[in-house]
Amino acid sequence: MYLLSAGFRKLGFLGTSAFFFLIVNTSKLPFSAGLGLIDADSLLLDAALVLFVVPGALLGKWAVTRINQRLFEQLVIAATVVGGLQLLLR
Repeated sequence: MYLLSAGFRKLGFLGTSAFFFLIVNTSKLPFSAGLGLIDADSLLLDAALVLFVVPGALLGKWAVTRINQRLFEQLVIAATVVGGLQLLLR
């Protein structure tokens, strides 16, 4: 919501969000490995799922070029509301 209120357009919003989650998830990696959450089985699953990264990126690029800014903002707000409700109801 902050990025929308700060006036970020679609690509700025998505790029900033992606970079933020890259930093957060990379910083969690040593702790996950230390807790034993990363093992041979999880790495094998990661290797199998990496096949979907490039098609997913291409699909996302295709979708973001076709959606207008107003609809994008409405979808972000709707996803935020749904996420907030899930947090409240659990």
